[in-house]
Amino acid sequence: EAARTAIGEVRQRGKLPILVGGTGLYLRALWQEQWHDLPKDEALRTSLATLSAAELRERLLQVDPVRAVALHPNDRFRLQRALEIATILGHPLSDLAPVSNKRTEAFVIKVACPRAELHRRIAERTRLMLETGFIQEVKALLDRGVAVSCKPMQSIGYAEVAQALVENCSSAQLEEAIVIATRQYAKRQETWFRKVDAELVWDAETEWDVFLGTIARHL
Repeated sequence: EAARTAIGEVRQRGKLPILVGGTGLYLRALWQEQWHDLPKDEALRTSLATLSAAELRERLLQVDPVRAVALHPNDRFRLQRALEIATILGHPLSDLAPVSNKRTEAFVIKVACPRAELHRRIAERTRLMLETGFIQEVKALLDRGVAVSCKPMQSIGYAEVAQALVENCSSAQLEEAIVIATRQYAKRQETWFRKVDAELVWDAETEWDVFLGTIARHL
């Protein structure tokens, strides 16, 4: 909703809104692609939090078997959320009417970075993070009592630094661990965006004049 408001404001100024990023779920939400504004119930959520993953799945199989089978038996977070939604709605998620897809409002340019260049940039970024205080940042968070098990500390980089501090790993081992985790994430992003249709693909072979000409004709 915030993005749509900003896009509207840009258009009112007679300018072209350009969105840049690699966050696929946000993009799906903006386009409302298989995306519903789903209800939530904090009291119900608290109650479901006491159940094991196996219990959540067993209950979900009764109210929304299609969603239950689609989820991994150990994916507690999604099992709980799916059960919460199905309980509130009183019917399976698949029974919801499809929302209007706003994908056609966008002119999509997909950036395809050569794998070797992508790996080089990941390594460079990791090294820069470590050289500019990332370890000290994580250590300060831990010293303040932030739990290693909390969700933000499980993100790429933070998890590896926290583990390295506990296990007293070398700086080389830490750097390699972050690089590997980031590469794996980048690969998942590439897989995700391969499913997104694009009007243009920008890669190493793209001729700049042709590229800009195509965009100009569309505008």
